Amino acid sequence: MVDQPGDPSTLFGALRRLFEAVARRKPLVIIIEDLHWAQPTFLDLLENLAASTRQPLVLLCLARPEFRERRTGWARELDTVVSVPLAPLDPGDSERLLTSRRFGRALPPEAVTRVVETAQGNPLFLEQLLAALRDNLELRIPPTVQALLTARLDRLGPAEQDLLRCASVIGLDFSAAAVTALVAQQAIPFVDRHLQALEAKELVTPVRGPTPPSTAFRFRHVLIQLVAYGSLTHQDRSELHQRFADWLEREAAERVAELEELIGRHLRAGLCSPARPRTR
Repeated sequence: MVDQPGDPSTLFGALRRLFEAVARRKPLVIIIEDLHWAQPTFLDLLENLAASTRQPLVLLCLARPEFRERRTGWARELDTVVSVPLAPLDPGDSERLLTSRRFGRALPPEAVTRVVETAQGNPLFLEQLLAALRDNLELRIPPTVQALLTARLDRLGPAEQDLLRCASVIGLDFSAAAVTALVAQQAIPFVDRHLQALEAKELVTPVRGPTPPSTAFRFRHVLIQLVAYGSLTHQDRSELHQRFADWLEREAAERVAELEELIGRHLRAGLCSPARPRTR
């Protein structure tokens, strides 16, 4: 333990040397999704890595267009930066994406046309519309991807909804053990079954480990997590954040110092609204 917090920038050199050691053996590609959500310190790390490494290393970063306003100097000051804007899929590519997914039965041409016109080239919208149509070909298609996701979550069973909401408090990635610590006591024996159902409905996906079965999962998209999180009341959010912080602290044991920042973040989130007596 130290009296003063350390300077995160002191880790930059150590991480750069680690990545360079790997890249010396063979070219290394580091893929970072949703960079627009990143904290400034993490962006500073990437900038330091891009500017100082001399090994065959590629940083492939995916971000929304508005991210460029946060780091306007990257393209100007870093000679190695190359920006590749991603346009929406054209109608032909959208149709090929739809037909390439296993649907179980042929999607009628009029349904394909409806989906392509509504999705406007958004791959997530296409994917979730296809998953929704798998359950109901007569579905009235919502006008936005957020509305579609809300409608899909509303059609889940109560236990599946509760599990997905608990997972949303944990983050984009979560473990079966963490979710089990948050769901209602009577739901614990059915956690694995509900996770399999949510995977089949293309709302979560397993993070494959070295040995099956997978116990780690990820939301198929951050918007699914945000919609599930937004469906919680302030009081439920408060309670779940506090319970997850307590669980983390118990699980960490002697490693608790390594997770202090994460535990503190959930405790702060738990204090943003008054907690009610626990009824779960």
